[in-house]
Amino acid sequence: MSPPVIEKKKKYTYKDYLCTPDDERYELIEGELIMTPSPVPYHQKYNTRFGVKEYWIVDPIEKTVKIYTPENENLVLTKSLSNDDLLESFLFPGLKIKLAAVFAY
Repeated sequence: MSPPVIEKKKKYTYKDYLCTPDDERYELIEGELIMTPSPVPYHQKYNTRFGVKEYWIVDPIEKTVKIYTPENENLVLTKSLSNDDLLESFLFPGLKIKLAAVFAY
């Protein structure tokens, strides 16, 4: 009797992630490609209820960062930054991130 064959799971790369369909959301976590649903208002309420003070959405393809802050139990877009901008957070005084360096992959 031969031993069972165990297949290794493929480790996905950032290059694989870039090939995913634009109309579906994916996350790449430790080499695993995971399909994720779009955020819904309930998700926003959950974040604000538990004290999320700032929520960043980074889009490496468009080279943008959107920063949301809580307002009346919702997350509201407060900053929309692009590749040439300097990201500064009110939560971390003195933190300055040149987005051009972040997106220079």
